[in-house]
Amino acid sequence: MAALIGSPGQANYSAANAYMDGLMQHRRALGLPGLSINWGPWANAGMAAQLNASAQERLQARGVTPLKTKESFQALEYLLTEPIAQAGYFSLDWQKFVGQLPPGVSLPALKHITEQLANASSDEAKGAPLQGLAQLKKIPLAERRDHLIRHIQSEIADVLGYSSPDEIVLDQPLADLGVDSLMAVELANQLEHTLGPTIPASFLFEHPTLEGLVAYLEEQMPTVMRSQAENEPQ
Repeated sequence: MAALIGSPGQANYSAANAYMDGLMQHRRALGLPGLSINWGPWANAGMAAQLNASAQERLQARGVTPLKTKESFQALEYLLTEPIAQAGYFSLDWQKFVGQLPPGVSLPALKHITEQLANASSDEAKGAPLQGLAQLKKIPLAERRDHLIRHIQSEIADVLGYSSPDEIVLDQPLADLGVDSLMAVELANQLEHTLGPTIPASFLFEHPTLEGLVAYLEEQMPTVMRSQAENEPQ
């Protein structure tokens, strides 16, 4: 399904599978047989089934539910009888999936779904509590750094599936906690979404600890994290 809706850190999968989709469309246009199925992850087979518990929990946190083998084969049997070149078969919690997309990212294929979700949640959004940057601006300046630390701890804990943000300490390398390159992309997207500054996924290597990441974000948000006097040029 990466070719239809993307997958963080898997542009190579998206490109390869999009080529397969195009090839099947071409064969069908020539009157030849061909079927490309954009599968979601399977629960008991394939690469997703080999993921550890933490990685599988992250998939489900994004709204992705692994497919059951019996139902998937039934879908395959049905699709083989249809005169189509391509079909997507996956199970998503659309509210969760759309909610984790970075700001500014839109998926044309899901336009009607995102519009329905936006309309359904508009009333709830009006009363939603402030989060991230908006909340940071509402608290006293002297407390903002501690609040920023707590916010980043929560985001890291969410990506890793930790039960408590307190497990993320200032000086421990994030790689030692289990943050890999894919998690780095997810974490960067989450922090951009809640705080605003553009964060390259390479931050994991440039600022490998929570303390380094906090310092980086402070530099990216001087008007928020410092007093007016500190922001004025000397």
